[in-house]
Amino acid sequence: MKNALLFLFLLAVLSSCSPRLSYFTQDLYERNRWSDSELKKIQFYLSDDVYLRRKLGDNSSEIVEGKVRVVNGQKIEEIYIPRSTPGVFMFSPKANRFAVAFENGSDSRF
Repeated sequence: MKNALLFLFLLAVLSSCSPRLSYFTQDLYERNRWSDSELKKIQFYLSDDVYLRRKLGDNSSEIVEGKVRVVNGQKIEEIYIPRSTPGVFMFSPKANRFAVAFENGSDSRF
C-alpha cells in the first residue's frame, strides 16, 4: 500500500512539472489582447510537420537550405520543418498576421 501511494505521489509530482502546451487560436489571442512585446515572450511550437514548396524559375540562383527536386520536369525547392520545432514571434506585418521564425540566424527568415 505504501509503495502504491509513493508511486502515485511521484507520478503527480512529475506530471505537474511537464510543460502544458495549448494551441494558439484567434479566440485565445482576442481574449488576452497581447501586444507585440508580450507575443515575443511566448514560445511557439509547430503542432504538425510543415512542408514548404515552390517552383523555381529558369533563372534561379542558389539554394541555401532545403532540397531541390525535379517533379514532372520542373525544379521544386522543398523545405521541411518538423512538428514540435520551437519558434519565436518576430513582428505583425498586418492585422491578424504573425511573422514567426523557426530557425536561428537572420531576422529576414521567418
